[in-house]
Amino acid sequence: MVRVLNVTVTGGGPVGLAFALKLRELLGDAVSIRIFDGRWMETNLGVVWKGENEGNTRRQNVVTIQSRQYSQLPKAVQNALFQTGHFTEMWPTGWDSPTELGRPRNMRIMHIEDQLLQLANEDHRIQLIAQNFSPKDNDISSQHVLAICEGASSSTREYFSNKFGQPDKKIYSLENHGDNKDPLQDMVLGLLVKSNLPDSVAVALTIGQNRFLLNSLNGDGVLNMRLYPDEVTEVVGVSLTKGPLEACIQSGSCMMQREKYGKGIYYCPTHHTYFKPALEPNTSPLWLRILDGLRLFGIAEQDLRGITIFRISMIQRPRFCAEIMPPNDSSPGVYGCLLGDAANAIHFWPGRGLNSGFASAFSLAYCLYNEWDRGILRDASFMRHEAMMAMLQYRHKTRAWRAMTAVDSAGNTEAIKDIIARSYTTPSDININYMEKLLERLTSVTQRLKGRLNHLPERSDFESLLSKLTERHALRVLYESGAWDTRKMGGDEADPGLLLRPTRYAGMSCSILPQMQLDLQDNQHSL
Repeated sequence: MVRVLNVTVTGGGPVGLAFALKLRELLGDAVSIRIFDGRWMETNLGVVWKGENEGNTRRQNVVTIQSRQYSQLPKAVQNALFQTGHFTEMWPTGWDSPTELGRPRNMRIMHIEDQLLQLANEDHRIQLIAQNFSPKDNDISSQHVLAICEGASSSTREYFSNKFGQPDKKIYSLENHGDNKDPLQDMVLGLLVKSNLPDSVAVALTIGQNRFLLNSLNGDGVLNMRLYPDEVTEVVGVSLTKGPLEACIQSGSCMMQREKYGKGIYYCPTHHTYFKPALEPNTSPLWLRILDGLRLFGIAEQDLRGITIFRISMIQRPRFCAEIMPPNDSSPGVYGCLLGDAANAIHFWPGRGLNSGFASAFSLAYCLYNEWDRGILRDASFMRHEAMMAMLQYRHKTRAWRAMTAVDSAGNTEAIKDIIARSYTTPSDININYMEKLLERLTSVTQRLKGRLNHLPERSDFESLLSKLTERHALRVLYESGAWDTRKMGGDEADPGLLLRPTRYAGMSCSILPQMQLDLQDNQHSL
């Protein structure tokens, strides 16, 4: 008789669903999975995602999946995701997407969610429960594993905080920057756009500075704009009758949608407010800078379809696996495991958030596959997975930290947003030709991309775009924000294959770590 592993997953986003589908591929009918998510609803066609009419605003943003991760997805998942027209290969190969596995792929997050949920609907060993998980109300005594995938603000993780420990908020903070006990925070404006630039030009422009980042699917995606504190105060939703309502876009991260019949009018249907800077096009400094960002990436003003804001910070978690219910007469004992953003919420600028989530899901799936034939789960069963989670935290958060900060010639670390602020508020060096400096940098970026990206831009392509900027400090800000530090960001990546393989251990003998695969690509070429 097959001994069945009982698994409960809290949170049915891409990470929770990918974990369930991977575990089913590995364990077959030896696993029974139930997944909880309050963003779903039951219909006669199965469980589906709620829409705006049900109070769930679907995510339209584009994410990049590295080939080291998507190659680990079950074949049925890959076939469902990578349909013609639903992905592009915008970014070059690198350590996380080696040539033999393929280039990174851009996809809309909503497409990923839809396809994964449909596959889970079709699986008889996966039960989809269209409600939020409650540790108090949902019995887990018959379960073996509780996989917590609810996102960065997971209530289930907080309920078991005495098991997982308190995070360190100071490690990603800066001295003399606000309260240095709190993590450094970036505020990023998300501009929903359609760009006409070739992907290769957009990539080089993005890597060459730290003010704007475009990630798109055939040009359709989000232009991210890093803000400094004075600019953040301008990000306000305003009622034409009640005045400014900061509770809208600032605290609620609402999407201000372009009004069909109103040029420059962006409206929040939830709070019935308008994006204040767009109502003051001639006097709002932020609006003028937004327009320059559009020009830089070949975006017409009418192709700015929505505006929102993201708050990004990071903390260091002490552990990721814990026994949350010891074995007793009525329970086999339950282990809790943090996955995805519930484990490691990461600054998205370097594009590793979903990749880290997928890697954590595959790591736990392999771990359970390797251990379940022993007939028991114990602390040692999760040792390699815990190590993998620590590797992911270290690798992805150190990379993200370099996307939030820069080091000056004296070795002092400062926030990039402070460098941007200084570029606006201090006198310019009249001896610096910012146009020429930027052209030199962008040409250098293009040279480094040779052999890894097709149809590379010429110097004249950059010069044409930069010459369209009208804001007085635009060129200086782009230059002084600095290019991506790809040399320090580069290098080997955290791979579940370094510690875990989907092979059973024979008898009682100790397993041998698989041989580490050496990737010989030049780390200066990594993104």
